Amino acid sequence: MAHFRRTQLVAVIIAMLLVVLAGSRPYSSSQLAVDVELGAPGPFQVFFDQGQGFSEANSWTQTLPAGRSNLQVQLPSGRTVALRLDPPEGAGTLSVGDLRIKGNPLLAATSLVGSPLHDLATVDAAGGDAHYQLQPGARDPQLLVALPAPADNPSRVERRLVHLTWIGLGLCIVIVMGLQMAYTRSYAWPSLICASLVLALAAFAVPSPSVSPDEDLHEAGARYFSNHWMPPSLDSPEMLPSYQASPYGVSYLAEWNVTYFFAGKAGNVATQAGLSERQGFRLYQASLLLLLIAAVFLLRLSAFTLAPILVTPQAWYVFSYMNGDALPLMAASLAAGIALTRDSPLRGYLQGGRRAELVVIVHALLFALCLGLLIISKRNYWPVGVFIAAALASGGLRLPARSSLAMAVLCTAGILWAAAGNALHQAYGAGWPIAILVLTALCVLAYDGWMLLRHRMLTPLYRFAILMSLALVVAAPWITVDILRNGSGAEKAEQVDRLREIHAAPAFKPSATTPSPGLRMYERGYSLPQMLQPPLQWQVATAKSLFGVYGYMQYYAPAAYYWAIWVVTVLLTLLGLSTAATSQPLQLGRGQLVLAAGAGVSLLGASLLHSWTYDFQAQGRYVLGVCVLLGAQLSHLRPGSQLERLAHIALAAAVVLGAYSFVAIALPNLTP
Repeated sequence: MAHFRRTQLVAVIIAMLLVVLAGSRPYSSSQLAVDVELGAPGPFQVFFDQGQGFSEANSWTQTLPAGRSNLQVQLPSGRTVALRLDPPEGAGTLSVGDLRIKGNPLLAATSLVGSPLHDLATVDAAGGDAHYQLQPGARDPQLLVALPAPADNPSRVERRLVHLTWIGLGLCIVIVMGLQMAYTRSYAWPSLICASLVLALAAFAVPSPSVSPDEDLHEAGARYFSNHWMPPSLDSPEMLPSYQASPYGVSYLAEWNVTYFFAGKAGNVATQAGLSERQGFRLYQASLLLLLIAAVFLLRLSAFTLAPILVTPQAWYVFSYMNGDALPLMAASLAAGIALTRDSPLRGYLQGGRRAELVVIVHALLFALCLGLLIISKRNYWPVGVFIAAALASGGLRLPARSSLAMAVLCTAGILWAAAGNALHQAYGAGWPIAILVLTALCVLAYDGWMLLRHRMLTPLYRFAILMSLALVVAAPWITVDILRNGSGAEKAEQVDRLREIHAAPAFKPSATTPSPGLRMYERGYSLPQMLQPPLQWQVATAKSLFGVYGYMQYYAPAAYYWAIWVVTVLLTLLGLSTAATSQPLQLGRGQLVLAAGAGVSLLGASLLHSWTYDFQAQGRYVLGVCVLLGAQLSHLRPGSQLERLAHIALAAAVVLGAYSFVAIALPNLTP
């Protein structure tokens, strides 16, 4: 057996052992999860009885705001037999939701009715919560929680031993992957090993309530399509579970998010096969990753098409639980690989260098399908879709670099204005320089369009128009039904705000005079520079979560990991920039680089503006599209060159680091 074949075999065997270990590992770090709602802010204390009664030494305390809070409390080492919840003395009222330990339901909240110890009186049990009134002059309100079965939590030493086992196995895998990628330049086996890690998390984290703050809301959206085939009417009574899944009072179904349709049908298939609905949702997400890997190798696309899913473990995480990012990330990566790689048959067809042969037709249909899915997917991937279409037009129509710059200016200005145009104008004014840039860009495009017509470049224009029309045909039915049911533009936005006012928690309502911390930062007087300064530092939180932060934004890798993967990413970015000087023809590389820069600014700017005007959510998944831009640029490196070899080594290092993060941080903390 050839040496590299033996290497592949060893890698696959270790990967399978890791999957088995993920499902059979007996130890975990257990957490208590409980929803608590207080009438007034104050210190909330949880006591743990481990057979010796309750004591201050074995308790946990946190100051909570008024309103609803989701608590994640680490259980002490050993066996816990009972809990006691002590609300603040001045809370007035207390409501408790269902209690879970590491995702396993302990008690329904209604079973707590009648179990107060001191200074609490039961009011009722409604809406799935147990409601209590603190007695006048309460000095030590207490609520007893008798567990139906003891909860075991391993000692710190036991957890450390298990983590060391994971890290040891992970190092074996990543060393093999790194050598494989660096010396054979094949991403097949590393991609499949990454997929096995994703399947491990997707399959074995099922008992947990969620592995992300928004998973319940995403699942509510998918659940709607268990028995529906069309986008919903937003004020339909059947939408109520979706609104109740989030304190924001919103539903992802208010957007053009077709992924929930596919997930809903996958959930139906799973339940028919004897699996849980959650398994169906998560396996659907993992199947998107497998489809991308299969498509890249069946279509013989550039290996760098897989760069978006190899450069960061956050991409693997996205494919392991129910969310709205996996489908557009897959579609964008595949569309970019088809249209923007160095020897793209589709671009050759647009330029007139290839006939409409079978390979071109297959690439064209798949590209139109992916671009159409991007249109009706999560909005933060729209800049990537615009970049792909504009870059294909620039290369296919042989447009000069100034056309690419004009398109980048128009797209960036339009996206940022749509994200927070009014707030930017009110805060900083001076819209006339942007208006001049936009008018100049329009004039440049008009002139270059006239030159195309003058030189009778009608065939490429005709072919490009057909391709874009096919993409619109994919998206049009979904958009049409949504507009007919919910209106469009301002009409739909008003309806969403009205429903938020009805269903959101008090601090999250649009009319709230004291909104929840993080909401409407602009209206509360924060400037954009303040978003980047301590204590907020939007860029730091976004950068870390772009390269691996798990759970409820609580499981981080060591700081050295983030520095190392950032150095590797900067190197890959510099290699991508080098294509502007090394690609052939030069205008193609330069034009695509300018468009990629515009799309990157649009993605980062829109995410920052969203945190500024709506809610402070510095999350890397909002800007994962930059990895697609990076992969598209790297695919223009000349095959066999030293720069391409360096890119393969750098990407192999990124996979090694990412696998460490996923194996040592994500899997031990998120699997039972």
